[in-house]
Amino acid sequence: MAVFRPFRAVRPAKEYVSEVAALPYDVMSSTEAREMVKGHPWSFLHVDRGEVDLDPSVGIYDRRVYEKAAENLERMLAEGVNVRESSPVYYIYRQIMDGRAQAGLVGCASIDDYKNNVIKKHELTRADKEEDRIRHVDTLNANTGPIFLTFRDTIGLRSITGDWMKAHAPLYDFTSSDGIRHTVWVIDDDSVESEIQAKLGDVPSFYIADGHHRSASAVRVGEKRRAEHPDYDGTEEFNFFLSVLFPVEELRIFDYNRVVKDLNGMDPESFLKACEDSFEISELPVMRKDHEVFDEETLSVCRPVDKRRQEVAFFTQFDFVRFLYAISTRIAADLHFCAKELFLFGAFQRGVVNDGVGCVENLNDAVFPGRVADSGADVSGRRVDVFASRPDIVL
Repeated sequence: MAVFRPFRAVRPAKEYVSEVAALPYDVMSSTEAREMVKGHPWSFLHVDRGEVDLDPSVGIYDRRVYEKAAENLERMLAEGVNVRESSPVYYIYRQIMDGRAQAGLVGCASIDDYKNNVIKKHELTRADKEEDRIRHVDTLNANTGPIFLTFRDTIGLRSITGDWMKAHAPLYDFTSSDGIRHTVWVIDDDSVESEIQAKLGDVPSFYIADGHHRSASAVRVGEKRRAEHPDYDGTEEFNFFLSVLFPVEELRIFDYNRVVKDLNGMDPESFLKACEDSFEISELPVMRKDHEVFDEETLSVCRPVDKRRQEVAFFTQFDFVRFLYAISTRIAADLHFCAKELFLFGAFQRGVVNDGVGCVENLNDAVFPGRVADSGADVSGRRVDVFASRPDIVL
């Protein structure tokens, strides 16, 4: 059964929380991160993206990046921007976006649960990204970003956390620059902590909703620490990793789209022709536009008509002319076909993703080409292809 325990956090002092809060490290390019920290000396990007405080000529995987990140974390603690909790506690973390709330429990999951598949995964990881976070966790001796876990709440966790939120004042309550409201409560009652820990012990499985690279990296560093301390007893902090656990009933899952900078020498027509053996392909009428932003009428055409079907969209950009294809699989029960076809046609080579693949978040429930320009991809003078799929989560 699953283990999820309270911990002694290093967290922002209350008066600094809005200054420390930052977007996740992997949703912006290095150039964008440098812009984001201007005028924000306590942004957590100084820890998650240490290169922002080094000369741009220093590579993002240079050892100096991780050393600078560790130095910044220590400086924030030394100057009182961050503080260490006096005893192990759980936290309730609630987000509100567009009037919709989701609340999860912050604590630490077990690396043994990860290794024994009590914590379920649904993605493979890229070696380069995993190695980056391994070096980051190892150098800082800290998990700086929580793994997003979910589970079926058959134990009444939402009732416990809901009662706590009603009866106690929050530790933090602020709205970030992207309009999302963040509220955090500390559960510092030993009896409630024990009740939660016991109930979670009856949960058969957790599922990684987001954070496959960070969790894999935390486990690898935990294994390294075990080798360095062969007398470990399993209670040490390196046997666990920072996570936030959301009941699946709380969640709304958004699209996450893949940007492919080339098709390994194939043009879009040849690629789609090669896919015909596995997929039903139809072209959707999309208006020609002279600007990056499509209007709502055009975007509505891009949305899957039948949400019950497994669909992926293939969007091609030649200057400002776009074509959108809806691809519905006949042979797969999920969206693994997308990775399969990309592997066949060169976006994935020998199991290692090349520089031709990036990601674009999509919070509008539709293919939104303008986001490509914000993805960090160099789109000047070249074609960019986007695979956009509806999200699916099965527990």
